[in-house]
Amino acid sequence: MQEPWTVKRLLEWSDDYLKEKGAEAPRSDIEIMLSEILGTSRMGVYLNFDKILTPDELKIFKEYLLRRREGVPVQYIIGKAWFYGRPFLVQPGCFIPRFATENLVDIVLKKFAVNKEGTQLLEIGGGSGAVSVTLALENTGFIIDTVEKEEKACDMIRANIVSYEVSRQVSLLCSDFFSLTPQKKYDAIVCNPPYIVFGDPRLDPQVRDYEPSEALYGGEDGLDFYRRLRRSLEIWGKGSWIFLEIGYNQAEEVARLFAPAEVIFSRDLEGFDRIAFFRWE
Repeated sequence: MQEPWTVKRLLEWSDDYLKEKGAEAPRSDIEIMLSEILGTSRMGVYLNFDKILTPDELKIFKEYLLRRREGVPVQYIIGKAWFYGRPFLVQPGCFIPRFATENLVDIVLKKFAVNKEGTQLLEIGGGSGAVSVTLALENTGFIIDTVEKEEKACDMIRANIVSYEVSRQVSLLCSDFFSLTPQKKYDAIVCNPPYIVFGDPRLDPQVRDYEPSEALYGGEDGLDFYRRLRRSLEIWGKGSWIFLEIGYNQAEEVARLFAPAEVIFSRDLEGFDRIAFFRWE
């Protein structure tokens, strides 16, 4: 009689299987896929070690596992990504929010710690909407315009706005920011732009192969977006605070580009300057 596929057995077998196929540290991805199928947390996976999966659950897990074997990001497989402790809907063609970008949210929230009604924010390049929706949920005084030019990403932003019921605070404009003219004054402009250089050895292959290139690459030196934004600030940013995520080795050039503003940097857990913020006068 065949040994039943318990959660424990499936977790261990899948970990070995993906490692044999070249995956590095696949355990967390397997936990995420199993938790989604079982409708539990990742901790719940371990609390249900002896549970025998149903045929339908096994079928879904096999489909997930085969896609993960091919390198598809686990967030695209299950259709969601976690950001700031909350799940956000994502799909191929929509940039997956990262833990590192939570620091961008933290800094904006600290700068506007007083919950002032009607604080106007602009996010350029909304991706999944995770940053704008999170800011709205964390500070109910924020009114946020989110600009995103990719239609698939716009679909996810709309869905996440509805899911978290923040339509009174967050508005989406599906357009190219650089083709627009400002209709109001913003207290802050927030952006996690494309800043990666083609061929960067630090770029994860699954990011390179599956996530939208227009959300990743910033030209030959990764700074194209910042140059364009610098020119746009003359009409968009007077008197505004600017908050930007930057590449791990771009702090010096970003400071130079936005001179004479006094650019402040915040480091990530690896010690790299990854968030730049300043007031544009």
